[in-house]
Amino acid sequence: MRRLTAFHKSFARTLGTGTTAVQTQYNYYEWDVDYQGGRLQWLKSGTPNTTPANPTAFQHFEHSYSAVGNVMSISDYKMGNPQTQTFTYDALDRLTGAKAVGGSQGNYDESVSSGLGYNYNTGNLATKTKDGTTQMYTYVDTQFKEKSPTPTNCVSSIQFNDTGCRSEITWKKRHH
Repeated sequence: MRRLTAFHKSFARTLGTGTTAVQTQYNYYEWDVDYQGGRLQWLKSGTPNTTPANPTAFQHFEHSYSAVGNVMSISDYKMGNPQTQTFTYDALDRLTGAKAVGGSQGNYDESVSSGLGYNYNTGNLATKTKDGTTQMYTYVDTQFKEKSPTPTNCVSSIQFNDTGCRSEITWKKRHH
């Protein structure tokens, strides 16, 4: 079953029946909300037909956006109180970092401030520093095939199948 409101501001989708039914509810920002208009505000999935009903039994996310529509944060109320993921972008609106804090299942920091470096011209990951060790990355681009990050302190063999898709990667530690 699917219920819609005017201008598709919110709706719910239910799969199954009875106490095993799972309902996902979607709610969108009003069109006149600065920078958020019409975008997903929150999403909840749960069990609508249990006693008591639990509309967030499986998931509960809340989103915010930048003026150009980039996702700035996602709050996950099932992984923390809440676990908040934040995202950063460069001047060309390319994702440059992601960070999660407040989580009950683990946090992460994959942002420029945590040691990630990007090639400004390609947008590819160029370096990653962790525990004082910097890993350099180069990219293989054979006749516009899929780009594969290759740490420079390892030697890799990359095999492509007849259709040009990557089929196998062999990693070897480089001996000094």
